Amino acid sequence: MGTLGNGRIVEVFEQVKIVLVYPKPSDVKNTRFGYSLNLLYLASILRREGYQVEYIDYSLDKYAEAKLKVLLNHAKAVIIEFDSYPLKRSQNVEHGKDIIYNIRQAHKTIPIVVFGYNCILNSCTVSGCNFIYTWEPEYTIVDVINGLIFNIPVVRETILNKELLNFDWLPFPARDLLSENMTKGGDFYQPLAKSALIQTSRGCLNSCRFCQRKGWDKNYRFHSVNYSVCEFQELKENDFVNIWITDDNFTFNLQHAKGLLKELTDKEVTSKMKIALSSWTKIDHEFIDLAKLAGVSIISFGLESYNGEILKFYGKNIDFKQAEDIIEYADKKGIYTVGNFIIGAPMETDQTIETTFDYALSLPIDEVNMKILTYMPGAELFNDLTPEIKKDGQGVFACIENGLNNFPLSYLRERIDIFSKRFKNNRKDRLLKKIMKYGTPYILNKKSI
Repeated sequence: MGTLGNGRIVEVFEQVKIVLVYPKPSDVKNTRFGYSLNLLYLASILRREGYQVEYIDYSLDKYAEAKLKVLLNHAKAVIIEFDSYPLKRSQNVEHGKDIIYNIRQAHKTIPIVVFGYNCILNSCTVSGCNFIYTWEPEYTIVDVINGLIFNIPVVRETILNKELLNFDWLPFPARDLLSENMTKGGDFYQPLAKSALIQTSRGCLNSCRFCQRKGWDKNYRFHSVNYSVCEFQELKENDFVNIWITDDNFTFNLQHAKGLLKELTDKEVTSKMKIALSSWTKIDHEFIDLAKLAGVSIISFGLESYNGEILKFYGKNIDFKQAEDIIEYADKKGIYTVGNFIIGAPMETDQTIETTFDYALSLPIDEVNMKILTYMPGAELFNDLTPEIKKDGQGVFACIENGLNNFPLSYLRERIDIFSKRFKNNRKDRLLKKIMKYGTPYILNKKSI
């Protein structure tokens, strides 16, 4: 049985099936593990209402039009996610539009709902769809789907911007919809043992001016410790061993993060897991100790630059001594660390680039992500651009061609490529010794060893 938005009870038969689709990214620039938690949350919410759901993720599986056609023949509605850059470092909008066009050729009346970060950032119109979310959909998706399927008027103004204030209201994502192939990296990348994403908080109130996430979420919400412990327990019971915490900044609420790690350790929930998370450097030794005990094997830090003027431009406030102390302590504990840096600010020079490269090499980090500054829709830096530069509504590389610094884009790419090779060669022996002492940072698929 299911409950309509107006309180009326209806029989939800098995054939009332919703197909959820993540289109393929335009360009997977750097393959990494991931899938759409957003769609899996929606799947659980719709199941809670009584609907049957199917999930297709073309960032993991090769596009198969025949399979999609079969599912659509039995579907009563389709939900498609138009993502922005973070999941696979590429948008998926163009393929999403192609999918909608193809659906409409065969199914003239099937309801199509589109949501996603790209919709929020660009407030776009999409030909062929019935409803576009320009805000997060979880709290009202049932109202919209019920309305479209059962011809109940959906008054957009009454559900517009309804916020999910109680984060624990969400059911756990429907990870049972993931095939074994998906949990190990999909068709494109499979070195991993059974892996999962988990979200313990959403949003970040840090001041980074290059971050586009505030364009779709200006709030910070987190699950209770009990909720997250129970979700980790579910992962344990389903034999997931590699866990990526997707929080923008896991330690934004440091005391809450410590409390969660302590509970996971005390209840022995994560003793056989390897956990990766992202953090700022405003943490302490106690956090590192708790993280090690809880099974955290990778911490990714945002460091950005070793130049004070550039950091000020980025809206970053970094205590280098504290950052160095934390990274060194994590390294001594056997935790693998990643340093994230950006080059290309307007005041960037060859000297500041080289200084940042040297600083990255001086730190006991195990991996480095050196990126060219990109002015992303939703970010404060993007908002400050002239209308002419941002007229397409897409990310804009910082380079001389766009009038944003004194370096050609090809030059910055070459500098990063040369440095990345230099860094890998510099770390090769050190990384091997660390793996021999502490094991790999994540658990590998036995077939890949």
